[in-house]
Amino acid sequence: PLAVRLSDDVRRFDQVTPDVLLKAAEALGVPRTVAVRTIREVVTRTLREFDALYAKHYPQEAGLLDQLHAQGLKASPDLPAQVDEVLATPEAESQGTPATAASASAQEQAQQLKILRVLRFMVLPEMHMRVMPG
Repeated sequence: PLAVRLSDDVRRFDQVTPDVLLKAAEALGVPRTVAVRTIREVVTRTLREFDALYAKHYPQEAGLLDQLHAQGLKASPDLPAQVDEVLATPEAESQGTPATAASASAQEQAQQLKILRVLRFMVLPEMHMRVMPG
């Protein structure tokens, strides 16, 4: 179940569509253009941050955001400069990989890499398809 129900009919993520998100935004009084822009920015920022993390472990593979752009799918290619500036601050970078990750056992690291691949090839593409407005 969703942490926050978007409507009486939408209770699970597999029921989420761009139209459902836009109707929920409308119910909250958010203008459609603002809702569309916000959804695109959040999805793009999520994919960009994931791609950066994924590239640390699989530098030879293309990022998901680049792949979606190559397929002609919509995403915000350029977020406002302020977002990039916030993400590049020392505070944001210091919240990266914790020191304990470096000391993780080989088995734990293998499990973490498997989770990264599941996120990369299953979860995030599904999220993009379900929530990105047309």
